[in-house]
Amino acid sequence: MVTTIKYKKLAGNPTAQEQLIATTRIAINLDGGASDSNRRTCEAQQLYNALGKSGRVNGIRPIYTNFYLASSGEALAPASAKIASSILIPLTGNARSYTFNGELLSTLHSGGIAIADYGFDMDIAPNEQFVVRSAISVASGSRMIGGYLAGNLSYDIGRKHTDDLAVVGDVIQNVTLGTTAPISNNASLNSYGATLIGNSSFAYSPLALVGKVQTRSPAILAVTDSNGYGTGDDTFGDGQGAVGYIARGLRAAAGGVIPAVLCSRSGATLQLYNRGAMGRLISTLSPYCSHFLQQVSGNSIGGGETLANMKTNMVIAWRRAALNGMKVIQLEGLPRTVSATPDAAVETGWEVGGLFNQLNTWFASVVGQPIDANGNITQNGDVLLDAYWTINDLIMDSNTNKWSDYSFTSDGIHLSGAGHAEVAARIATYADALTI
Repeated sequence: MVTTIKYKKLAGNPTAQEQLIATTRIAINLDGGASDSNRRTCEAQQLYNALGKSGRVNGIRPIYTNFYLASSGEALAPASAKIASSILIPLTGNARSYTFNGELLSTLHSGGIAIADYGFDMDIAPNEQFVVRSAISVASGSRMIGGYLAGNLSYDIGRKHTDDLAVVGDVIQNVTLGTTAPISNNASLNSYGATLIGNSSFAYSPLALVGKVQTRSPAILAVTDSNGYGTGDDTFGDGQGAVGYIARGLRAAAGGVIPAVLCSRSGATLQLYNRGAMGRLISTLSPYCSHFLQQVSGNSIGGGETLANMKTNMVIAWRRAALNGMKVIQLEGLPRTVSATPDAAVETGWEVGGLFNQLNTWFASVVGQPIDANGNITQNGDVLLDAYWTINDLIMDSNTNKWSDYSFTSDGIHLSGAGHAEVAARIATYADALTI
């Protein structure tokens, strides 16, 4: 008698799903400030809230980078840096130090990406707070590269804790953080042995935090330009430091904050994100994100790219995201006029029927459709675009492609605070519908 053994695919441990758990931004134009004996040493402490939508969180790991976005491109750091990192849970307890490649004090090479070896067994309740502390030491003339926390923030600089970040000589020292430590809206804390960071609004800190969650929830990797970054948004009323309609909308989702890494840069085109260090970073973060959100088109239109070239670059980005297991969402391109003056003329390429309309029409036509490398619908192609989020009906007159209300723009190109708020409400609605 032959016994047939039937196998089934195991779902795996639902508490061991590692995903992005913090909303962050990639570093832009960071400068380490004044040198100190040929070193620049700085610490940053940031207080995070555990996600409520994902249930309990465990095994939190930080991810650091050593490159940044400058102007319309990317720039590798001039030199390697020494990094150290620790986590404090609960806030009254002792900090525990991470290792990177087995080292407490690790060298992060120029252009490199460092992920902590493991996350500690610290079970965190939904919305519980925890502290991640980072330290960096770089050679004179180098730049400090770090993330920018874009939401879910609160601070208490009166609380003190000392941990064991000093692990090799005096490169990274023990420091007690207290009420005398200077702080900015983005949690730049306590530079010692040197003057404060020159651009302290972007302290050295994790680009992203990932962790094991009880219930996996949507987590977004966003590739955007200056509007997605938040240029023109002058409203900080929520005290969380997150600006721009994407960050605002994802934070306002009714089901809880949708974590996202915002790879955003003024002047960015798709070429920036399809190659180099940014391409490596996107591939590194993809396993921790469920959705890829993209809005990069205005600078390509304004830069004179052809429709065919833009389609090809879009397909490259969508295909990479799909191959990395993410659902792909394309955001509608925004209107553009020569100024914010009422009834100002549209820019070249944004006229009715121009490249702007042609590209947005193409986006809508290929949702759920198999397409080839050139973006043409074909029976043998791959379905790459899962959703197209439209927003222009809120802010644009479709008969003229002009702003429906010029108070929505700060300069004709970028949204104003009012414009960001208007579109953020739509993004929150879309975010509420996201599923795994």
